[in-house]
Amino acid sequence: MTDLVVFPDVDTLARKILLQGLVERGLSIKVGTKIPSPMPAQFIRLVIVPGRETCRRVQWCQVNAYVYDDVKNEVRCAQTAQLVAAILRAAPDAVIDGKDVPITEPCELHGPFPTQDPDVPSLPVRQANVVWTVQSSVI
Repeated sequence: MTDLVVFPDVDTLARKILLQGLVERGLSIKVGTKIPSPMPAQFIRLVIVPGRETCRRVQWCQVNAYVYDDVKNEVRCAQTAQLVAAILRAAPDAVIDGKDVPITEPCELHGPFPTQDPDVPSLPVRQANVVWTVQSSVI
């Protein structure tokens, strides 16, 4: 039987890392991949952009985090986006379910910066993008 090289499910991994980081800082914010209806007061949407495989053991991917807040909380939106960016940037040091995550340096952060979402144009949105280096495993 041939060994297979597989990469982790980055969607699930990013969500777990972010939720754990928020809980560790006393925050409870909904995190998902689609905008819910009705929209909660705060929400974080994760969009994973598959990257390229640099070799059988290493892959790059981009995690885009969109932080939404209600209309009256632009400052809180910016502060939450800074925290979200820091949590995602710290992924190489994260431990989930008692295990090190398969994310290593280099890890590169862009943002956060203000943006707009045409689906909810009235809400403040901040975007942070993190490029992760993801390690595979052999099964």
